[in-house]
Amino acid sequence: MEPIPAALYPSVGTEGWWWRTRGYVRLMHPFPVAMNAVAAVAFSLLAAHGRTGMRAPFLIAAAIIGSQATVGVVNDLRDRDLDAVGKPEKPLVSGRVSVRGAVCTGTGMAVVALVAGAALGWLSLLLVIAMTAAGLVYDLWLKRTAVSFLPYIFGLPILPMWAWICVRDAPHRLWLTYPLGILVGFGLHLANALPDTERDHAGGIRGIVQVVGTRAALLLCLGSFAVTLLIVAVLTATRRDAAVVVLLGGAAVLLVGAAVSALVQPTTSTWQRNWGLLIGCAIGIAAAWLRALS
Repeated sequence: MEPIPAALYPSVGTEGWWWRTRGYVRLMHPFPVAMNAVAAVAFSLLAAHGRTGMRAPFLIAAAIIGSQATVGVVNDLRDRDLDAVGKPEKPLVSGRVSVRGAVCTGTGMAVVALVAGAALGWLSLLLVIAMTAAGLVYDLWLKRTAVSFLPYIFGLPILPMWAWICVRDAPHRLWLTYPLGILVGFGLHLANALPDTERDHAGGIRGIVQVVGTRAALLLCLGSFAVTLLIVAVLTATRRDAAVVVLLGGAAVLLVGAAVSALVQPTTSTWQRNWGLLIGCAIGIAAAWLRALS
């Protein structure tokens, strides 16, 4: 990675502690981290029919927050060169956070993930390590390549299965979650990459969006969700109750909303909003599947 010119860093210490504190919060990518935590806790409650007590949901939230915050910190450390050009407001580039502070933050959050994951059992710990490792492989090696989607399709399907086994034994059909999650992971990767298309292109990145083109990436993204939604609707047809119908319907509404906005106004701001919509769609699909299993 090319060194960042010192001139691109504003002097640190000229702003107050609150300015820097918000920088550390942003460094950990709070929105996707929070969505992952909400999803994991919701999945565990679905699996246990709400009878989990306080300990398991607390540890599940702590483990996934620690895991995904670690990935977010390493992502920003790795992308300092690109952010200096395309996103100068990011914490490490703007001077809100020092490199040393970021390393300490990432290390601390990794410890939180491992301790909380281990408290839920050895299989939980292994899966927490697997999810975190997938994110780190993406950050450090694959993000700037045409196979950047691989960590997503490996790591993301683990989340609902992990949340389930933290609170009860797994039925045989639970393991179908993994192949079902592969397309969703692929779609979420594209949804995450699309807002950075211009920045990545300017930085010489040849990710999958640059390889296939923006329009094709958008269609692949939406198609991945649509196919998975259809498959889950078919697989849950004989085990469907009102909650499953509502969850699938909500996921469909979010998907249609993302599709319409992207096709009508294909801009960076639209893709950024769609990232949130499609996270919600993914959670809805997974929750419907787990509800049908429970």
